[in-house]
Amino acid sequence: MSEFDIGPEEEDSDATKLEDWIPAPGLFNAEAQKMQHVLKREEPHHRAICLLLAQGLTPGEVADQTGFTPCMVRNLKKQPWAQKYILETMERAGRKVVLNELHGAALEAAKTLIGVMKGDVEGAKASDRSKAANDILNRCYGTAVQTVQHGKVDPKDLSDEELVTIISHSNRN
Repeated sequence: MSEFDIGPEEEDSDATKLEDWIPAPGLFNAEAQKMQHVLKREEPHHRAICLLLAQGLTPGEVADQTGFTPCMVRNLKKQPWAQKYILETMERAGRKVVLNELHGAALEAAKTLIGVMKGDVEGAKASDRSKAANDILNRCYGTAVQTVQHGKVDPKDLSDEELVTIISHSNRN
């Protein structure tokens, strides 16, 4: 077992710790990501990329700084050993302190959003209220599935209803 193998979690008997109610450490949406291919060995530049990702850079920003493609950076980020290294680096840099601060401010942030939505915040425009309401709904229920069709579509094959829908959606943007 190498230092990057992910083993079973160790149990801690102290149930009053903040870590007990914070979701298990992981990278956002990591379980939904599939590797394009498994890297057979770690290279020195992989560590450098992981350090940049741990600092919060996007794969595109990392690619710009390192000269690798964003696709390569994203695939590296999906490797289990890389995810573990990124998380360990974040822990050493004070991830728990940041999470404590964010969790402490969450209630106030939610109340602010609700206040904006209700019009209680002075100077909030209708567009601000609408955005706040949408943000609250998305946080509670998730964003609606958005269908994206790739490929060429012949307009002659579409019904009048489908054409009207496409035109109305393009006018909103």
